[in-house]
Amino acid sequence: MIKKYFLAVSALILGLIVLQGCNSILMKKQQTNRENMTGFQYKFTDSSVPPPYHRSYVIDIDSDTIHVVVNSYGDILADTTFEAPAEALDTINNLLIQHKIVIKKQSSKDNAGCTGGTTQSIAYTAQDSLLQTGSVYYCGGNAYGNVVGDFKKFGEDFRATLVPQLGGIIAKTTSASEK
Repeated sequence: MIKKYFLAVSALILGLIVLQGCNSILMKKQQTNRENMTGFQYKFTDSSVPPPYHRSYVIDIDSDTIHVVVNSYGDILADTTFEAPAEALDTINNLLIQHKIVIKKQSSKDNAGCTGGTTQSIAYTAQDSLLQTGSVYYCGGNAYGNVVGDFKKFGEDFRATLVPQLGGIIAKTTSASEK
């Protein structure tokens, strides 16, 4: 009995070690790929709310520019481009590492029919070739997607660091749609 218990616990521990090792290898591989990043996209898709309140946006960054497009169900409400800070792509890579962001090939779990949530997604390119894309759908207090790590905190830090004016851009679209 004790021997079976010991074997079961040992197998579980070994499985966790292998899983952690695989995640570490995947993280290292993605970090190496991201070092060659020439473009990055962050997308936020808002939940289903009436048009005056719905705000989704896409932020595209390359070595020179940051391009922000805010929309409400496809209607463009703001489209602005400004100069990217020096080393913007390196900053993004560092944030991805800091928040242990790893993009897996498949989603961690099915959303089980949950509707009405928000989605964050990222994509990065090198020399105009898509290297990696991942997303997380937040619904009913759960997160569904193929991104592992603290993706919510990554999004907060990404926006605060590289697009601190995003709140003002969105606020202008809100007041404009209420007129």
